[in-house]
Amino acid sequence: MLEGERYNAEVHKALLVSGMQWGDEGKGKAVTNFSNDFEIIAKFNGGHNAGHQIILNGKSHKLHLLPVGCLYEHTINVLGHGMVIHLRSLLKEVDIMRENGIEVLDRLLISERAHLLMDAHIENDRKMENSRNENGGKIGTTLSGIGPCHATRSYRTGVTVGDMKHWDSFKNKVMEMYKMHATAENYETMGKAEIERHENFFKIFSKCICDTGFFIGEALRQGKRILFEGANGALLDIHTGTYPYVTSSVTLACGPYVGLGVPVGTPMFRIGIIKCYQTRVGLGPFPTEFFDENCAHIQSDGTEKGITTGRLRRCGWLDLVAARYVQRLNVYHALYMTKLDVLSGLKTLKVCVDYRDKGSGQLLERGRFPATVKMFEETEPVYKTFPGWEEDISSVKKYDELPKNARDYVEFVEQSLGVFIQWIGVGQDSESVIVR
Repeated sequence: MLEGERYNAEVHKALLVSGMQWGDEGKGKAVTNFSNDFEIIAKFNGGHNAGHQIILNGKSHKLHLLPVGCLYEHTINVLGHGMVIHLRSLLKEVDIMRENGIEVLDRLLISERAHLLMDAHIENDRKMENSRNENGGKIGTTLSGIGPCHATRSYRTGVTVGDMKHWDSFKNKVMEMYKMHATAENYETMGKAEIERHENFFKIFSKCICDTGFFIGEALRQGKRILFEGANGALLDIHTGTYPYVTSSVTLACGPYVGLGVPVGTPMFRIGIIKCYQTRVGLGPFPTEFFDENCAHIQSDGTEKGITTGRLRRCGWLDLVAARYVQRLNVYHALYMTKLDVLSGLKTLKVCVDYRDKGSGQLLERGRFPATVKMFEETEPVYKTFPGWEEDISSVKKYDELPKNARDYVEFVEQSLGVFIQWIGVGQDSESVIVR
């Protein structure tokens, strides 16, 4: 067993949980496992494009904007300024929670610096993706308006949540944004309709809007326990991911400092969520992707379908080249491996241990990762093969009770990454986890 630091709920008062792949690693389940230990659950990036499906006490919950902590009545839930917020979608989630007997509004804080995602952004997203499709450069976005909303932030023409506190100024900003960025000729009508909708949204959410950065800073100073929840995954980071097939925000472990205003230097225990195989939604490089019966097995047994889009996810073998790169960037203290049970029944397993140049045969240096799509096209994966196991492991509670081949697989991954795998998911329910 690899020696390393262990998460201790009594010691670690600030915890980061973030994904190591292209999203869909099972972060929601992981956050569910830790939420009881924390008073505040805070999201630092993403929008309504990302989704969690959590099975808690036998009941399924689908979340997009709301932190997983909203399922626990003792938590305060924070949406940070690194997010882009579609209030219509947020209200829908709040209403669904209320129908399930969970009241969220009195425990929800929304950053006044977060940007509002509006219909103009969604319209732009669809138009841009259609244009890319015609020119052969489709990205495969969720068409949720995320990229265009981040773009208006960078153009300095975006509208923030806090702008709603100054209504006359807010109306002018919305109309100006629609004039500059809406593609439809009836932008004035669309802008006025947007203002009407947000007048209602503001009445509902006004008490939630505050300086969340100050709130987080004060909470840390007072010694309160905070869990920082990341959306998407490290390989989708706008700066270091598989560009241009990435999201539009920071998804790395530095996210809480960037997207929540956590004081720089604040120590936090970092947990990386890694699925025991790779998946990806949309287009982009995927060196270990497969299309055979293994893909059908994983899509079926792993329920690999997007929460937001409903699209079947692309599937492939675990990529340790990508994982080493992410570990170099994020320096996780411990790992949480998910969906080990999905591999049950596969006779042979593969793990990508290196990338090899197709021309020269030279291996890519350990810790590096291709920076361009062209570089991916010039390399091929090098695999190590493992024997699989037939046993159903979904009811296993202790690590030593796993089949030897399953333990060998887990231990090879942690030895390769140099990080202890403290948790292993073996089923869909939040309780189906082995703690080592």
